[in-house]
Amino acid sequence: MKKTSIARWTTICLLLWFAIACSTNRASNRSVETAQNSQNQVPTSTPGSESSPSKPSEPSPQTASYDTTYDPKTVQGDGDGSDQSSFIAQIRYSNVPLWVRESFFKQKLNERYVMVFRDIRPLYLRGDFNGDSKIDIALMLQEKPVQNGLSSPLVMAIFQGGTEQATIIDDPDKLGADDIWAVVPQEEMAKYPSISALGEGILMAKAASANRTIYWDGKEYNSLQTSD
Repeated sequence: MKKTSIARWTTICLLLWFAIACSTNRASNRSVETAQNSQNQVPTSTPGSESSPSKPSEPSPQTASYDTTYDPKTVQGDGDGSDQSSFIAQIRYSNVPLWVRESFFKQKLNERYVMVFRDIRPLYLRGDFNGDSKIDIALMLQEKPVQNGLSSPLVMAIFQGGTEQATIIDDPDKLGADDIWAVVPQEEMAKYPSISALGEGILMAKAASANRTIYWDGKEYNSLQTSD
């Protein structure tokens, strides 16, 4: 009887040990599988919640014109600056010397002309063009559009320093091309024997084309072709 009882208890203990061992093994395997699934799982997202890679912002197109005209209403040139082109034109006008803007209105040139500014060259030229030892300003203008909507050719206004006078050069043959313009020092003007210039000259040029030089001869502004 005692032997049977001992055998029974021994069997029960072995069964309990085996059950505990199996349970522990299953728990261990389940932990390993969970860790592996976590590593291999591909994250999913609902439509619309995906975050697309950020793209560099594209520059906005340039909306301002290379050739800008400005029709000032006052000496200060107050304007609404409603778009980029008008804002840039207003800034360029503000860079014109104040005394030139005042002369522009005192001589009522504003009633007939608009100012012309181009990106490919200086807004205006500054030099002693009539030889009176005072600084003059050369500025390009354009007659206001006629009724049929066509624009007039460009003209040059030379504002004389120390006075309120302005000389308008509207002869196309004198002006020539206007893509490039620059001040020609008086010592360089002396190199042209056919030019009797009293002051500095104004070079009017275009790439791969003939150049013309405008100069004051004591009576009027004239010009001469100075290169082929």
